[in-house]
Order: sequence, then structure tokens, then C-alpha cells
Amino acid sequence: MQPSSTKGTAKAAKLFLVMLAGLCVVLMLVACTSAPVKVDVSQHIRIDCGPEPSVQKLVLLPVPPEAYYDPETQTAYARITIPHYENGAENNKRIVRHFDNLSVVIRHYRDCIEDFNGTEQE
Repeated sequence: MQPSSTKGTAKAAKLFLVMLAGLCVVLMLVACTSAPVKVDVSQHIRIDCGPEPSVQKLVLLPVPPEAYYDPETQTAYARITIPHYENGAENNKRIVRHFDNLSVVIRHYRDCIEDFNGTEQE
């Protein structure tokens, strides 16, 4: 048998979850029934930034975990093999390289917009 304070806490938690679920349903209904906003793109200024710098597609190597159960200690582990650990290290290098390439594209467009704004103000 639970003490009365634990029962009250459990009831309050259930009531909170029910109220939260109701609020989520209401927010989803409001979001789904609101009218879409139309934007007239013919009003926007088009900027010619030249050819976009090329960015290679990010391809990652597989790093599948293996399940291991130690019957002596009755403990379960998730582990990876040494080649998969090396794949994970290579993936980190590839991700950093990919972000460096993306920063080149961002700089390209930032410089293009800054040049456009600088010539427009004069």
C-alpha cells in the first residue's frame, strides 16, 4: 500500500500528462487549420552570385554496434570492433571536412550579398 502523499503525487502527474496531451492536440489542430501564407517572389531582388562552389556529398562509413552479454556479471554491453572504431574516427574527419566545405559556400554567398549591398548603397 502506498502512502497518501505518493498517491497524490501520482494523481497530479497523471493529471498533468492528460492536460499536456490535450494541449498538444489543440496546438496540432490550430496548426493544421491555419491558412498558408502566400509570398510573391516576383517582388524580391535577384542577385547573381556566379557559380556556386561545389560541395561533395557526405558519405559515412558503417559503424554498427554489437550486443554483448556477460553471463557471469549478468551485464549487457554495446560495443564496436576495432575496424568499426576506425570507421568512426574516419567519419569524424569526413564530417569536419564537409563542414569546412559548407563554410566555403556560406562565405561565397555572404561575400556576394555584402558586395551587392555595398554597391547598392553608393
